[in-house]
Amino acid sequence: MIKLALIILLLGLTSVSAEEINYEPMDYKAFNQSLQEGTDKASPRTNDPVIVALNFIGPTEALEQTIIRKNESAEASETTVIIITNEGLLDDSVQSVKYKIALKKTNNIWFVQSALKAHKCWQGRGHSDYSAKPCN
Repeated sequence: MIKLALIILLLGLTSVSAEEINYEPMDYKAFNQSLQEGTDKASPRTNDPVIVALNFIGPTEALEQTIIRKNESAEASETTVIIITNEGLLDDSVQSVKYKIALKKTNNIWFVQSALKAHKCWQGRGHSDYSAKPCN
């Protein structure tokens, strides 16, 4: 019983700390404009929110990439949040980058509604948690 209570407590602390990330906003207006101007509405580039989010952030040279998709609810398939974490970057100061991208489907095209970015520094190069603060 005590072990179960500790596990529940740890899970609760983990979810709280994940929401306390200090992200910096990213500009997405030109990206959305490019989606609207010249794409086929049946294209995977526009009709899959994960692919749209990956195209928005661009290629990475990370050792590991984690993608989490969170829908508002099972019935609400018109909005979603994609969290992409790129870890083990080939950078002397930035170890990993986390993106939080909210998307909304309009006329069968997923558009970015908000885009946020935070990074974690390598040991000895700055902060060890995800933050908008620069690394050294």
